[in-house]
Amino acid sequence: MKIIIYSQNIVCMDGVGNSSIYFMNLLKSFFDVILVANYSNIHGVKNFKEYLNNHDPENILFYHYSIEDLNIKSLLELKFKKRIIYFHGITPPKFFPIGSELFNSCKKGLSDIKLLFDFDLYISNSTESKNQFLDKINPNFIDSKKFINMPPIDMFYENRNNKKSKSLNSELNFYYCGTIINHKNVNLLLNLFNK
Repeated sequence: MKIIIYSQNIVCMDGVGNSSIYFMNLLKSFFDVILVANYSNIHGVKNFKEYLNNHDPENILFYHYSIEDLNIKSLLELKFKKRIIYFHGITPPKFFPIGSELFNSCKKGLSDIKLLFDFDLYISNSTESKNQFLDKINPNFIDSKKFINMPPIDMFYENRNNKKSKSLNSELNFYYCGTIINHKNVNLLLNLFNK
């Protein structure tokens, strides 16, 4: 038996990738763990098509879901001893240009939530994500008691001195977790707090 941590994409410097690696590090003391993805830029992550060649129904699935998954139907057809899903939330499509790749991927990801009804445990990273999931799943979904919130916590964090690297004109302190890339609009957040 192995734990299969799967996500559509597992990439470095990304929330889902970091979370997948975090859980791998947490669980590898107890089980054999394999990271599996449709796409990854991290050495050692097995491609989903390769994994299919060696799938064992005694494995446990730990599915990180956060956007459209090209393999969702194939993955859900596989038999697993147990299925766990960690829902990271999906950015509402309205925040992207209509018809763009991100708009379409987020829209499809939200639509496909209705397929995710047969899991032994549901985990979300926040109450907001949990509510988003429950809003999109079948209205007859009865497993809401098997749904817990588990915000990201780094248990492997070493004590370090907190250093301020940039100051803001605002007295408000905030934390940003995520990749700093254009579509996240971090520059707008910084500009807002500097007004």
